[in-house]
Amino acid sequence: MDPTHTITITTFTALVGAAVGEGLRRHLNTLNYRHPDELDRPPPGPRRWIPILLALGTAAITWRHLAIGHPENLLFLLPTAGYLVWVSAIDLDVHRIPFKPTLATTTVVAVTLGAAALWQGDPALLIRATIGGILAYLAFWILNRASHGGLGMGDVRLAGIIGLTTSALSLWTLWAAITIAALAAAIWALITRPTSRTAYGPWLAGGWLAATTSLTP
Repeated sequence: MDPTHTITITTFTALVGAAVGEGLRRHLNTLNYRHPDELDRPPPGPRRWIPILLALGTAAITWRHLAIGHPENLLFLLPTAGYLVWVSAIDLDVHRIPFKPTLATTTVVAVTLGAAALWQGDPALLIRATIGGILAYLAFWILNRASHGGLGMGDVRLAGIIGLTTSALSLWTLWAAITIAALAAAIWALITRPTSRTAYGPWLAGGWLAATTSLTP
């Protein structure tokens, strides 16, 4: 693609990401995702990082996948980026990943993966995505059982989405995303030595972003 077109599309995507992120921030600040037993938790603050992060993330994704000649990947990567920023903000606040929005996002991802496969004329994309999604879900389900719920089912379902969208690119991208998330979380835990449960969703989101923008073959 012509570099001028790439810059234009990337800039447009970043502006849309910032606008969507601001909408998400305002919606999240209503705290209507909190359960009754979570209402007495401290306020999470204005969370102005949401539109900034989503703008930068969507710009990086767009630039990378236009550069490698696969704009169809944006069909499933950009909606996933919005979901991951949103769910990370919730997980940081209440250490919980809502079920219904995750299920809805999984449906959107499945539809957009199908559209991308049609665009590419490559049914193997759907096969890779399905295999990766199942593998990631099962691996985290085993961790959930082994940790007796220390790793929540929300993380298990989130891993399924991570698996679907990264392995559609390659199984290496899935491996990179999960490994980066695990290493980053482990290093952070060694440095800070938290005394209570920490949110793992943001680490998965960070691993996903790193793998889909930097390490995609």
